[in-house]
Amino acid sequence: MKIVVDTREQRPFRFERWPAVILEPGTLPTGDYSLPGLAHRVALERKSLDDLVSCLKSTGRERFEREL
Repeated sequence: MKIVVDTREQRPFRFERWPAVILEPGTLPTGDYSLPGLAHRVALERKSLDDLVSCLKSTGRERFEREL
């Protein structure tokens, strides 16, 4: 299975437990990961817990909702 990983992702997840996964670098319009040919329909945004909490607070909430 191929997974597209955004080239701007600083520390991509390696999927080491799933040897059938092949990471394909690409520039995605949204998110950090997607599937080939489905970048406008499928997006996965990977966040640290601290980043997620800051997005859900009032200071980052507006940006978070825009990106959704």
